[in-house]
Amino acid sequence: MTAHSEPPDDSPPSPCPWPGPGVDTEAAPGGAACPPGTAGAGRGGGPGADRFAPGGGSGGAGATVCGGSEPVAGAPGGGARADGLAPGSAVGSAGAVLTDGPGPDTGTARDRGTAPPAPFRPGAPPLGQDHSDGPARSWADRLWKAVEAADEYAALDLVAQALEAGLDAETVLLEMIGPVQQRVGTEWAANRMSVADEHAATAINDRAISALPRPPRTGRTLGRVTVACVDGEWHALPARLLAETLRLRGWQVDYLGAHVPGPHLVAHIHRTGPDTVALSSSLPTRLPTAHAAITACQGAGVPVMAGGAAFGPDGRYARLLGADAWAPDARAAAERLLHRPPARPRRDHRPGDDLPHLKDQEYTLVARAHRQLVRAVFHGLEERFPAMREYREAQRERTAEDIDHIVGFLVAALYVDDPLLFTGFLTWTAEILTARGVPARSLPPALDLLEEQLRDFPRTSALLRDGRAALLTCS
Repeated sequence: MTAHSEPPDDSPPSPCPWPGPGVDTEAAPGGAACPPGTAGAGRGGGPGADRFAPGGGSGGAGATVCGGSEPVAGAPGGGARADGLAPGSAVGSAGAVLTDGPGPDTGTARDRGTAPPAPFRPGAPPLGQDHSDGPARSWADRLWKAVEAADEYAALDLVAQALEAGLDAETVLLEMIGPVQQRVGTEWAANRMSVADEHAATAINDRAISALPRPPRTGRTLGRVTVACVDGEWHALPARLLAETLRLRGWQVDYLGAHVPGPHLVAHIHRTGPDTVALSSSLPTRLPTAHAAITACQGAGVPVMAGGAAFGPDGRYARLLGADAWAPDARAAAERLLHRPPARPRRDHRPGDDLPHLKDQEYTLVARAHRQLVRAVFHGLEERFPAMREYREAQRERTAEDIDHIVGFLVAALYVDDPLLFTGFLTWTAEILTARGVPARSLPPALDLLEEQLRDFPRTSALLRDGRAALLTCS
C-alpha cells in the first residue's frame, strides 16, 4: 500500500492486495510527507487555514520507525528519522485546529458514557469560523487562482490591493490567506495537486504573511505569549497565523516555530516568563511528546493552550492530556487570552493521573516494539504475497513507510485509549489511497499481521478489530 509510489510502468503484474505502485507525491528533503490538511512554512507538507496548529509537512528520506534511527528492514535506502514518520507516505498529518473549552476532562472515549464524538480524520477540514460569505471571499478566490498558478508576484499584489481596498490585516490573514491554504489541502487530498504544488503554494502564503504591515511599537502590550510546535512537529504555518494575530492585537509574541525540543522550550520559558504557552501539534503520533511538553511547561508554572489536529477535532485530547485551554481558531484563541486567560497550573498535578489506563503497560510495550512490528508486518506481507518481492526499491520503501504510519497511529490510540483516533486514521487513509488509484483492500492484511503479533494485548487487539470493522465501511 502506497499512495504515491513510482508510476507502475515496469511494475510486476500481481494480485497482491498491497500494491507498491501508485501516484508519485514525493516529499521535500528533511521530514515526513504529510497530507496538506495542515500547512507548513518551508519544511514541506500541507496547508492549514486560520488555525492555531502547525502547518506544512516536512520532507525526508527513508523508512524508519517511531523514535528510531535505523532503516526498516526490507526497505532499501531507508534513512534516519527521529519522529517515526517516513517521507513520501500518503499518511501523515491532518487539518490543524486549536479549540478552546472548559477545564480538564480526564475521561476517555470509552468511559465518559456520552455519545461518541466525531472520529479523528487527518484529512478533514479544520474546525473554525466559516467566512464563505464574508467580505474577503472574492479576494480569497482571486488569491487561490494566483497560488494555484504558483504566481507569487500576483499573490503579493492581491494582498496589497486587498489592504488598499479596506480589509484590515487580520481579515487578510485569517479570511484570505488561511482559507486558501486550507483549500490547498483539500486539493491535495483529492489528488488534484502534487506535493510539489502544495509546497509552492505554502511558500507563497508564507511570503504573503510576511508582506502584511507590522503593528506599531507602542511600548505597551497585553502580555507575553510563547507560540511553539511540539518536538518533532514540522507543521508551522497555522501556528504562525496565531502568532501574527496576537501581535496585531497587541501581544508580545515569541514565535519559536516548528520542532521545538522540550528542554529548549522550558529554558525559554524560564528566561522570558510568558503568561501562556500556545503549543501546537498536528500529528497524533506526537501526542506522548505533547503530553510531556504540556507537563513540563506547567511544571515551570506557565499554563498551556494546546492545539492542532493531534488533539482531536474538538480538542478532546488536549483536555485528556491536561492542557489548560484550547480554542477553535486564532480569533477565538486571542479572545480567550484576553477575556479568560488560563489560570496558573496546579502545583499538585501529576501527569500519571491524566491517563490511568497506561498502568496496563500496553502502550509502553507496543511502543517499544514499534520497529520490530514494522519489520514483521513487512516480511509477513512478502510471505503472503510473493509478488511483493519483485517490487522496486522505492516501492518497498514506501510500503514500509505506510506500515510505519499504521503502527504509529495504533500506538497513539493506545496512549489516549480512544479507538476513534485509529479508525478515523484508517478510513481517511483508505479514501486517500482510493483517490490515488490504490485499492483500500491493501490495508486489512497489515492489520491481520499486527494482530498475530499482538494477540496477548487486549486493548491493542480491540483497536485492530475496530480498525478492520471501520474499513468494511470503505469497501
